[in-house]
Amino acid sequence: MQKLLTEKSNNEQALIPRKYLEEKNKKQRENAWKNCVIRFKLFGKYVIQALFLSIEPVSNIFDFLIEHLFIGEFQLKYLMKKLENNQINLLNSNIAPKACIVIHPIDNNLINFNSLDELLKNTKNIKNISEEEAELISNKWLSNNSIYQPQNYLNEENNLIKNIQEEDNSQLDKDIIKRKKARENAPCLPKWFKKK
Repeated sequence: MQKLLTEKSNNEQALIPRKYLEEKNKKQRENAWKNCVIRFKLFGKYVIQALFLSIEPVSNIFDFLIEHLFIGEFQLKYLMKKLENNQINLLNSNIAPKACIVIHPIDNNLINFNSLDELLKNTKNIKNISEEEAELISNKWLSNNSIYQPQNYLNEENNLIKNIQEEDNSQLDKDIIKRKKARENAPCLPKWFKKK
């Protein structure tokens, strides 16, 4: 086993610090996911789609909704958790490249729109389109993104060591079985060699 490990270690790269790996993955993710599509669910009836850059802070989502839609107070929930108004970008908040955020009104005076026309009348720069059109716009915006594949040298190394150990264990098992058969097939021992 030691010989196999020594051979493998001579062929392998030097260990990479975890911080370096995390930083490299962060840069790759930023380069891969440049654009972000967010769909806001409103009153369980309407969906508002907005296009953002992934490096924009979460506060831009709140600014967008205040500027284009709301007068009253509201909170946002993403994956059943309250979304905080902060300066962390959409990538680091795990919102990019695509998310669905639910809008919950806090203020009782917030207008509950009964019809789509009433909603569109009270909004700014928002238009009514079909689901298919929204999906086309979303796909076009996200087409600038590429596939993100994180670098994870640690897993490859652990798998390599695990494979070496499995090979050694299987060899050890074979040796044990071989010795056991050899003992069973061995000629009878003389009387003076047997235990009393």
